[in-house]
Amino acid sequence: MDMVKIEALLMDHALGGTSDEVGALVEAYVERDAAARARLEELRGTVGAAKRALASQPVLLPAYPRGALEHSMQRHLWKRRVVAGAAIAACIAVGFLIGDLWRGENRKTDIATRVASVPAQKSGVPVAAEMATVRDFWSTARLRASAEQASKETNAQSDRRIRIQSWNHIGDGL
Repeated sequence: MDMVKIEALLMDHALGGTSDEVGALVEAYVERDAAARARLEELRGTVGAAKRALASQPVLLPAYPRGALEHSMQRHLWKRRVVAGAAIAACIAVGFLIGDLWRGENRKTDIATRVASVPAQKSGVPVAAEMATVRDFWSTARLRASAEQASKETNAQSDRRIRIQSWNHIGDGL
């Protein structure tokens, strides 16, 4: 027989849920198989312990301290937010301090020194002096120079488009 089916039958028999005919067959099988007999006795012991536990008086548990836990969670949430905000502020302050110390001497150099250190361009497009230095990558002067250069390039392109369009419209009037 299949051990899964036998296990289910042994459990049903230990709980008293089998008919008389099936109970007699289970008892006959248990007499011939020692392992099945040991498993049936184990199941009967478990069922007996469960019945004794259910027959005794119920034990009342104390009420769940929901209010105290919610208050504690709210208090700790506030503390975490304050600590996280302080940590972010400290990181930003340290970043500014390191940036200030790192760029300390570069602020004193003049633009002429920077322009002299710029390598010659092969493409013929001039590069702003602030864009050539790596240490001032996020400086406002470099960003402004980059924006002005992009603006000049866009204006030159739009001027070319206007001239081309005006030449196209000259022949329309004829």
